[in-house]
Amino acid sequence: MTAPVPNSKKSAFFARLREVAAEKPYLSFDRLKQVAAGRQIENIDTLKGYLGEAVDAGLLHRAGRGWYSSLSRPARMPWDAGNPLPEILAERFPLLPHFVWSTEDATHYLGIY
Repeated sequence: MTAPVPNSKKSAFFARLREVAAEKPYLSFDRLKQVAAGRQIENIDTLKGYLGEAVDAGLLHRAGRGWYSSLSRPARMPWDAGNPLPEILAERFPLLPHFVWSTEDATHYLGIY
């Protein structure tokens, strides 16, 4: 009986995936398709399978809506009644213009209850 032969395209893809994930914490599916194409992986089902393996191995994490992340923990904003989000952002990022809304705000302003 012979040992399974490693898939060289898959190995090359995972090596490049590690490099790309180290460069940027968030990767779109479109960017991952480019990485795969650079390793001669054109089949979308194959790519999705490899991405599933990358997630299972902890190399990438699903970030939702076609995005993947190398960050294992999602960002969490501290919420309490004394520090609403706009005040937190203004305090931590005073030079950054920002707009904050929530579904609660939208339902209030649009009159949807």
